Amino acid sequence: NYSYADKYIAAVTFRADATSQYNIFHRWGYFPSVGLAWIASEEKFFEPLKSKVDFLKLKTSWGKFGNDKIN
Repeated sequence: NYSYADKYIAAVTFRADATSQYNIFHRWGYFPSVGLAWIASEEKFFEPLKSKVDFLKLKTSWGKFGNDKIN
């Protein structure tokens, strides 16, 4: 996890899982993920809106997942 100026946030994860249900050449799965967030309510241009909305965060993420129960 990384935060810059308490407004911009990044999270990166990498996971490696193995299962004995597959042959030795296909036993491992690799699962990366990335998340980004921006706390818009911490920006100067947002000050006039603080009386209506005190906190606004925009987030997005991408990741890979897997399951050993599927072909």
